Formats: sequence, structure tokens, C-alpha cells
Amino acid sequence: PECEVHAEEVNRAAARLQEACATAGVRGVDPSVDDDPEGDLRYAQFSVERATGKVSLTLVWNDVSPKGAAAALTRLVNELWGGKKKHQRSHDLWHSIWVNYRGAGRGNAIFAYDPRRWKLLRGEEFVVEKPFSSSKVLDADLAVSLSPLVFRQANLDAFALLVERLAAFVPEDSVVCELYGGVGAIGLALRPRLKELRCSDDNANCQRAFALACDDQDARLLLLQKGAGVL
Repeated sequence: PECEVHAEEVNRAAARLQEACATAGVRGVDPSVDDDPEGDLRYAQFSVERATGKVSLTLVWNDVSPKGAAAALTRLVNELWGGKKKHQRSHDLWHSIWVNYRGAGRGNAIFAYDPRRWKLLRGEEFVVEKPFSSSKVLDADLAVSLSPLVFRQANLDAFALLVERLAAFVPEDSVVCELYGGVGAIGLALRPRLKELRCSDDNANCQRAFALACDDQDARLLLLQKGAGVL
């Protein structure tokens, strides 16, 4: 947990997780043992909400259901969060704690993406980001909702620069179809300059986050139109 590339919050969260695992008696899976039956925790993902500096933690568990994970997982989450109730928090580091019941099995897939394998254990469902807040050509107020069930760019600042460059190749009043649009960050950032936007994705977990961003944008665009006397 001392990586110079990571955000400071990620390093702090990783160190805190190590401490909590030791206290709770949670073992990491041994990568040298095929389908290690003794290990509890396979992976951990840390996602920082930049506006608050809080971390959304995903614990990827070496079990396929809550029943087998219950005792060790409960001890770990209580140690991390500082309270047994879902919204009782004494530690300012965490935004939320999720578990993904991936189970054993070979392959390089980090998560099991079946929604039934996920559970929000503490905190809020979405990390909210405004990746284009400094942009003059994109929707600077676009609020993107992100959970571990959807794809997130690791470097949102670099991502915002790329989308700004992309905007130069999209004429005003274009009809745009975005394939694998995810939670809508690219398409919705461009949407105020478009005639029509169509988005698709094969991850059904994106739908709710996309709808939240779209509804928020619709409300803001409506207010702008009213203020300009368009309606």
C-alpha cells in the first residue's frame, strides 16, 4: 500500500484493509494454490470519490454465496466500518463497502458480474463524479454515478481530456450512436450539442446509473431552455 502512482486515499485504504484482515482473522487466497479452499479474500478494489476523498471498497470473496462467507466477512466489515449497522460509520475513510461472491475457479476475471453475486454491505450505492467540470465544450455539470458493477476509467482527468479532443470531431446537431456506452459519460457529455443520442451496452447493471445521469441532465437542460425563453 505504498504505490506512488495510486491516490493517497487508495494507499491509506489498502493499509487499513491489511490491518483489519489481521484483526478479523481473514486470510488472502494463496495464488500458488489452485482453488485455495482456505483463503477468504481473493481481491480488493478501491475507488475514490474525488469530491469527498472517500473510498468505495469491493471485497472479492472466495465463496459463491453469503452463507459460506458470513462469519469471516461480518468480522471484517465490522472492523473496517466501525459499527454493525449499515449506515453507522465511525471511520471517515470509507464511502461504501461491497462484496462480490466470486468463489474459486481459474481464469483472469476479477469479478463475477451476475447481479446476484453482489451486495452493498455499508454506505451509499454510487460514487458520484463530475469528470468534465473544467470543460468549456462538454457538459461540465454532468454527474456520473459509478458502482463497482460498472466500468470506471482509472484516470478520470486523462479521460476528460480525451473526450474533449473527441468533441472536435463531432459536428453540431449530429446524430450519434454510442456502442458500449456504459453509464453514459461520453455520449451525455456531448449530448447538449447533438441533435440525437443513442446509447447501448450489454451490461444491464449500467441502466440505473445511466438513467440517473440522463434525468439530471434533462432537468438542467430544461431549466436552461426556460431561462433562455425557448419554451
